Amino acid sequence: MTSVRAPAAAGRFYPDGTKELSDEVDRLLSGAPRDVPDGEVLGALVPHAGYPYSGPTAARVYRALRGLDFETVVVLGAPHREPSTGLCLDACSSYRTPLGEVAVDTDLVEALRGRPDVTVSHRAHAEEHSIEVQLPFLQKVLPSAKLVPIVTAAPDAAKARALGRILAGALKGRKALLLVSSDLSHFPSQADSRRVDPACLEACSGLDPEYFLLASRAIMDLHVRNLQCACCGEGAVATALAALSELGADRFQNLEYRSSADTGGEPERVVGYGAALFTRTGKPRGGDLFTLSPEDKARLLALARGALETYLKTRREPRAAVFDEPRLNLPCGVFVTWWLRGPGGRRSLRGCVGATHAEKTLGNAAAHYALVAATEDPRFDGIRADELDRLVCEVSVLSPMSPSAFDDVRPGVGVMLSAEGRRGLFLPEVWEHLPGKDEFLGELCSQKMGLPHDAWKGAGFEVFTFRTQSFEED
Repeated sequence: MTSVRAPAAAGRFYPDGTKELSDEVDRLLSGAPRDVPDGEVLGALVPHAGYPYSGPTAARVYRALRGLDFETVVVLGAPHREPSTGLCLDACSSYRTPLGEVAVDTDLVEALRGRPDVTVSHRAHAEEHSIEVQLPFLQKVLPSAKLVPIVTAAPDAAKARALGRILAGALKGRKALLLVSSDLSHFPSQADSRRVDPACLEACSGLDPEYFLLASRAIMDLHVRNLQCACCGEGAVATALAALSELGADRFQNLEYRSSADTGGEPERVVGYGAALFTRTGKPRGGDLFTLSPEDKARLLALARGALETYLKTRREPRAAVFDEPRLNLPCGVFVTWWLRGPGGRRSLRGCVGATHAEKTLGNAAAHYALVAATEDPRFDGIRADELDRLVCEVSVLSPMSPSAFDDVRPGVGVMLSAEGRRGLFLPEVWEHLPGKDEFLGELCSQKMGLPHDAWKGAGFEVFTFRTQSFEED
């Protein structure tokens, strides 16, 4: 490799004069708050638009990186010129900007070459800006670090995980930073971007490429006006999440979100920008559940009751919506339970239906399953309008299912059993009514699976456990 890749974005995305560019990068860095990384930095998310728009957001990351010890920076870009579903390297020996040349880490490039799904194409990089716009910042804050330029657009979680394993395998044992270059939403209004972009960033926090892609596509399914994409480099981000998880990252440190309208762009047509660090703290990640605020919970309960009341008056089902609360725009497993108050403060179950896996965004799931629980639970007749005043709504937000064993079944956890082509699920709240483990599992088999009460004691059962956040109306 002897060729030098010439700048293609200078004069368009950033200044093409040496002094002008140097002064601009210095100005952006000095204007950025100094964020202290929460643990050892392994990676970062940085936007890649023109400096007047995304430069202040990108500077948050680079100010935090200044002075850290990295020998190599792998920049994982989103291909804008040529599609690439694998890891596409450049064959150049260095990249030039108006600030000078950045040497390519040829040893690491050679270590990646020849692996499955790894290609080399200078043409795919020659006009690509998503990597180039990061280089002047890197030249300022990590001047001795070498570069590995890669573009990718992994189409699904399986591919992202495969590519992530390749990257992680090559990076282990090296002083390397994995920097993923991606903007967020493209072309919604500023108001809508403030609903969907924070949700997309939140979806990164679990370091799970499957959930991130599910969230990105669930946001698109909301049909937000003029929304072209929820994350323009979603394949690159998913691949980075997979690689960083393999490398031991356990924290997503969100530094900043803004849109192009915040830096002078048109508010009716914006691009979203996020800045974040991926770090390794060595501490447990904590639970898999969202941390719902009291306001989020109140909103979900109001959506559930509102859906039922509207249906009983009009027979119309709720339409999918995008919500002001960003977390309500993320996919999540949800159950809705209706209780009927009776004499003496007693209450009885009137309907309970939901989804164990994330099928809809949280706000829409609460509204949808509130209606289904009220009208389609096969154990009960549909709820009537004259019962509304005596109903209590309960919403349960589920964590992902964890493969388990019967020994893991205990009060406080939800349980799903699978056997003979049948499935049955009890929420953790059922322990209040069936506190004994044998009784709990027996009723799960008989009530929900149509099997003998003691069937669970036999072979052939798959056991899954989960936790919930459950809350109800006063």
